[in-house]
Amino acid sequence: MTKPVKNIESDTISNSGYISHKLILVVGFIYVFDFFSKGYLSGLFHLQPSLVLDRMELWRLFSFPLSPGTFEATVLFFMTFLFFAPRIEKTFRKPVYISLLFILSGLQGTVLTLVFWKNDIIFSGMEGASFFILTLYLFLNIKNQIFILDIKLRAVTAVLMLIAFWFVSLIGFTMFTGQQVLFIHGMSALLFGTTCGSFTFLQIRVTKNYFQNQSEISEIKTHNPEELAPALISQKDYKMLKQNLQDEISQYQYEASYTEDKLNEILDKIIEQGEDSLTVNERKFLEDYSNQI
Repeated sequence: MTKPVKNIESDTISNSGYISHKLILVVGFIYVFDFFSKGYLSGLFHLQPSLVLDRMELWRLFSFPLSPGTFEATVLFFMTFLFFAPRIEKTFRKPVYISLLFILSGLQGTVLTLVFWKNDIIFSGMEGASFFILTLYLFLNIKNQIFILDIKLRAVTAVLMLIAFWFVSLIGFTMFTGQQVLFIHGMSALLFGTTCGSFTFLQIRVTKNYFQNQSEISEIKTHNPEELAPALISQKDYKMLKQNLQDEISQYQYEASYTEDKLNEILDKIIEQGEDSLTVNERKFLEDYSNQI
């Protein structure tokens, strides 16, 4: 007897049709151009709360993920959108997937601006979107396995290994450079991404359960009127049935009174007082009794 094989995702992630892979190419081009332009795009795209609030440069709320981030943030983004994001992309339609990433960037930019509006911290990189994808992927595929570079791993193991690499690198660069802002930036992206990913997963589950319940209700068999007819009874029929039942009970009680004692009692009354002394019920009793003999 063969042992059942667990669900393994074996789709070809090298498919160039994925939006996630195209996003890697776009971000890579921006990084290269920014390098040769000596940080021109970084200064144009990065998020600095004071620039948003004082100069109303609102595009930075959405563009800062495209701005080059740190080394660990770049590796995290590349691995996430190369191996994990395509599977999430399959869950949604492409317009929905693109809109989701766009809204996520704007929401993260707004939250960072409101929280750090008194600081001159500069935010850049795709860490928030990466953690969103990883969290959502983990919840949707927690029992599955995945191939990464021809290595089969459990989904939980693959995600945790990538996050562990990012975290260790973040701690190392923070200690090496002495810039605490790197740690603040990274942890804020981690908190935001995992929170939004968890919330999105809950929405997916609630929506899925709702439509499943509606489908089950619609599949319940509706009986034909002919099938339900024996179980249905009108108010009039109910009253008639009740009256017939009461008549049968009364008749049974009346017939049960046909005893020798009753007959002897009536006969003694006739002898003593005459037939004219009998009541209507006594006369009916004698008549019914004589019919049954």
